[in-house]
Amino acid sequence: MTPQQTDKGPNAIVPKLASDIARLDPGSAAALRRGPLAGPGSAAFWKLLANSELGLHDAEAWAPVVQAIAILTGVGAGDAESPVSAHDPGRPMGDALFASGLSELRLARLLASRGALRRDLVVRVCR
Repeated sequence: MTPQQTDKGPNAIVPKLASDIARLDPGSAAALRRGPLAGPGSAAFWKLLANSELGLHDAEAWAPVVQAIAILTGVGAGDAESPVSAHDPGRPMGDALFASGLSELRLARLLASRGALRRDLVVRVCR
């Protein structure tokens, strides 16, 4: 099952993943930030997937997304009662990219890439 085949698409799944990652204990969040998450991966990764709309399907495709969200959530993002999610639904992507200081060249390379290279570049850009 791919993200498009779930009842909810990425626009609904990503905010929930970001919220779930923000609520993780520091050790689990650090494991997600470190990666790699595919293969045996991190127990926190498999638990997130099992509790998400995705189930355990398409883990390889979602691993870099989960890792990127964990990197963007950062260390000590809020507290258990009011965690700070990396996802801000009110902020346009272009605004977030501009504020990050990402160069046009790096953005162009990311957009031109495909497959495994794109997954690697997404995580690098988030770091």
